[in-house]
Amino acid sequence: MDPTYDRILGLQSISTSTIDELYSSGRIQLDSIHNAPADIRPHEKLVITNCTSSNSALALLDSSKEWIQIVKESKTWGIQGRNKEQLFLLKLLRDNTIRCQVVLGNAGTGKTLLVFASALSQVLEKKNYKKIVFTKPTYEVGTGPGLGTVPGDISEKFAPFLGSYDHIASELGISQFQQAQNNISFEPIQRMRGKSYIETLVVADEVQSLDRHEMQTLCTRIGKGSKLILMGDLQQIDRRIRLEDTGLYTLATSERIKDSPLCATVELVKNERSEISTLLNQVLSKTT
Repeated sequence: MDPTYDRILGLQSISTSTIDELYSSGRIQLDSIHNAPADIRPHEKLVITNCTSSNSALALLDSSKEWIQIVKESKTWGIQGRNKEQLFLLKLLRDNTIRCQVVLGNAGTGKTLLVFASALSQVLEKKNYKKIVFTKPTYEVGTGPGLGTVPGDISEKFAPFLGSYDHIASELGISQFQQAQNNISFEPIQRMRGKSYIETLVVADEVQSLDRHEMQTLCTRIGKGSKLILMGDLQQIDRRIRLEDTGLYTLATSERIKDSPLCATVELVKNERSEISTLLNQVLSKTT
């Protein structure tokens, strides 16, 4: 993505004993790192290396900025991260002190799959939230809102926009019957005004086309004990709106969001779908 909305800090010349302690205990104090940057932020993503050996580690700073926590490969609902950005994301999605998680990335980088798997784990396995609400805008590619042109009641009108969720749910072994039985619901963003979600994991996909007012309407629905996950590809805006006027760009570039222990941003950069998907996306988006 250009520009870059996220950063991964490299901490070099860290002693082998410090890296070994990080692996053995799972965390070390930030004060034990002599060359940590002054502007380090909560939930900062770190690559820790030792220049004289092959020792290295992925780690995250906690919300208090006191502890550095190891990031290891692990499965979430059967899904494992394939690159460092995905590993960082899965770790952050498990952190319930984070109340707003922004997930950026081009098509094929794994945003929806990883978030869907984590949401199922958080609600159905760990019981950290009472229910999941999945939502997405009803903007069709190259058009404006399209709910009114689809026949049927509200659930039937919204159904055509849920194809990606149904596909991933099937891939993760969750049938539509199980979704209904396990407090998983799908709601259009247009019907969220006036609602308040309590102890709910709200997952909003494809929100890159929302303007600031629409994003504000969505974000202010999040009540006590709830978490909001926002996903989008800022290269695929389906409305005539400037990038700088979108709500997702506003959040992704906000210094207040970056400095807040309640928020975290991850930008997925590697297309894991296929080589041809990577090639075509690079050509069409004019990236290298």
